[in-house]
Amino acid sequence: MKKTFKITGIIVAALVLLALAASFLLGITPLSFGLHKPVYSKSGKVLDGYDVVSYFEGRPVRGNAAYSMEWRQSTWRFASAEHLNTFRASPERFVPQFGGYCTKAISTGFAAPGDPEVWLVRDEKLYIFASEEVKNEFIRDPESITAACNKVWDQRN
Repeated sequence: MKKTFKITGIIVAALVLLALAASFLLGITPLSFGLHKPVYSKSGKVLDGYDVVSYFEGRPVRGNAAYSMEWRQSTWRFASAEHLNTFRASPERFVPQFGGYCTKAISTGFAAPGDPEVWLVRDEKLYIFASEEVKNEFIRDPESITAACNKVWDQRN
């Protein structure tokens, strides 16, 4: 009986370690570990180079290297000089909520990559999601998910 518990414990520990390793490889980490940047930028560019100002015009477009700037340890690209200047004048207005990580993941205490093509502007704020499925979950209950996100995000800062 003791031997069975020991073997079971070893197997469970191995599975937990395997799950943690897999999540790190996918870029998913507990916020409490503090391993993520303030703004998600997998490719070195925020939102994989999409112009954050363009989301607020209803149609995100890729930015151009000619119109880029460094801010918050990340590279931000814009489609035009006008968008670059708009961002410079008021960057906090355009920054994706929760650093551009998946909003739903943040609500559960994890930092997971968001997909820049799965987004929503709500109450003049940009939210990024990992998939359409989690975006739809957010749409069904934005208040409680946002409250959960704010709670864990504020604890991390």
